[in-house]
Amino acid sequence: MKTAIYTRKSTLKVGQKETIENQIKICKRKAKELGLVIVDVKTDSATGTDDNSRPEVKELIKDAINGNYQCVIMKGISRLYRKTSKGLELIERLDQSGIRVVTVEEHFDSFAPENRTGTGKLDLSRLTMYLMFAEMESKKLADRVKYTQIEKAYAGEWNQPSSVPYGYEYVPETKKLQIKDSQADIIRLIFKLYIEGMGMKSIAHYLNGNNQDKIQYPSPKSKRWNEYTIGFILKNEVYIGSVVYNKRSKKERPYKNPEAIGKTTEDIYIGNDFNDKDKWITVKNAHDPIIGEDTFSKAQEIMGVKAARKGIRNNVSLFAGVAKCGKCGHGMTFKRGKKNSDGKVVTRNNYYCMNYIRYGSQYCDSHHVRAEDLEETIFNKLDELRNNKEQFDQIFNDSIKHIDDGSVSDDKEMKRIEKEIEQVAKKMDKLLEKNMEGKINDNQFELFNKRYSDDLDRLTSRLEEIKLKSQNNIDKELLLKSFRNRLDEIADYRNKSLEEKRYTILKLIDFIIIEDGIIKHLQFNFSY
Repeated sequence: MKTAIYTRKSTLKVGQKETIENQIKICKRKAKELGLVIVDVKTDSATGTDDNSRPEVKELIKDAINGNYQCVIMKGISRLYRKTSKGLELIERLDQSGIRVVTVEEHFDSFAPENRTGTGKLDLSRLTMYLMFAEMESKKLADRVKYTQIEKAYAGEWNQPSSVPYGYEYVPETKKLQIKDSQADIIRLIFKLYIEGMGMKSIAHYLNGNNQDKIQYPSPKSKRWNEYTIGFILKNEVYIGSVVYNKRSKKERPYKNPEAIGKTTEDIYIGNDFNDKDKWITVKNAHDPIIGEDTFSKAQEIMGVKAARKGIRNNVSLFAGVAKCGKCGHGMTFKRGKKNSDGKVVTRNNYYCMNYIRYGSQYCDSHHVRAEDLEETIFNKLDELRNNKEQFDQIFNDSIKHIDDGSVSDDKEMKRIEKEIEQVAKKMDKLLEKNMEGKINDNQFELFNKRYSDDLDRLTSRLEEIKLKSQNNIDKELLLKSFRNRLDEIADYRNKSLEEKRYTILKLIDFIIIEDGIIKHLQFNFSY
């Protein structure tokens, strides 16, 4: 029986993630045992959604109906879906199309007599009961782990031996932190520079070698210093000898405006809510401090003054993940302009090379483009394309010719993109983990999670486009119609919210190359 393996990468399941490779190995072993012939492997790189209307699930069912295979095997429904109901729904949809479903972990086979009623209908009662108990056991295990960590926190022990704050090392015998002298000196230098008036970004540049003596200071995990790392260090009470635990708890939330970002009402994401302060566990003098409390308090006071002066910064930008530096190839980031005390504009909203912003002029120069100019130029270009049939046909035909010519190896490109998707997924896993551990605050989490989500959406769309390019029978009319429909959204562009504008941009543009304030290349997104 021809069989497809269905695997899923759930990027927001911290502590429960498994590699795609392991899922495939387990499914292949079970398939061999049952005499099934593997003819395809479907990989769903979902980002925390249990929506069965995802393109990957639709493709799985469509290929099955078309006779590409008669069976779908997966490691386990309980590992692929948070909600039991969604996993059962997938099995029912496949069964309605005459497709056999085998799940290794639950020992379930939809063709087995014990899973059919007397009239031959699918009976999911045994599987439902199994999944309910598995869900309950998983929650109990999570509670037991958390209670153990709480007791360790009360004892002043460090809960993450594999993730130790810069400036300390973990001592297995005492399960506590111990000062690492070589790094502690750098921590003291960071606080000293900040209290003397240097900003977080300037401190990062200083530590990266942008100082009078050209000294490059060792950074966490041998990466370059950046302002977010500096900010985390300055706010971390661990440096005054305290252990703080249970600040936040995970919570599933629906998207507030799912349609604006291409989601559905069924899609969810995992957020982090601050617990009430009386539920925080703060143990002072848990280990030797690197910074005195007076120094730490002074740094917090300075940050408070700066935050009050600047207000809440909105870092949502239209072209994050789309605008690329033409000199070094890195993404360009949005920087909000500033006004002086008289309200006069000092600097405008601009896009700068991320390499320059994070690491200074030794990695790229300060070339930039005004945000308003970039948006207006792109809007005019899209509007002109919408109203100029001759220009539209020329650009479209050039893009299709590129697809037909196959100037880029489809297999190589798909592997590259799939690798990038895996890398972004790992970053999102690590980001959530850091947020839960208190290593980054919620504003930092939301900022980077948004960027990573945008990157994942862009890469997924690009992967779909490459798959289309690899087909011999490319439906040019469908491509044409799809892009025209998306392009028509430009008509109401100026009345859209920032989030809606961004989603429109992502649907129409793959990337923009910018150099010295000039758009060097604009790549349209001609995918379905």
